[in-house]
Amino acid sequence: MLGENAAATVNAGELHCIGGGIEVGHADQSGLIDPQRCLAAELREETGLALDQSAVGHWQLRWLVTEGPWGFRFPLYAVHLTVTTAALADFFETFNEGLRAAGRAPEILRLVAVPADSQAVERF
Repeated sequence: MLGENAAATVNAGELHCIGGGIEVGHADQSGLIDPQRCLAAELREETGLALDQSAVGHWQLRWLVTEGPWGFRFPLYAVHLTVTTAALADFFETFNEGLRAAGRAPEILRLVAVPADSQAVERF
């Protein structure tokens, strides 16, 4: 699933993975960053989904590691949903309508489903 950035965002119209930066509330009681809190916050903020909803089957933390002298590591989350693309689109539209009714601008204009296989990604 990719999200198309809304007009009010820095990269309006661009597609990206749901996510964001690390924030103070993402740390656990000891001050360490908690990946589950990061995922839960960004998923809820950008799509309205909560990790404890029945729509979220399970999730996994994965890492993207770059080559070269720096070897940067980027956390990626694989979230397995238990709903159809159509049901997710309906839920997401209702979520965005709620944001607009509350006077808030949605960060994500629309969701774009891309099957999780290499051929689908290449075709996309």
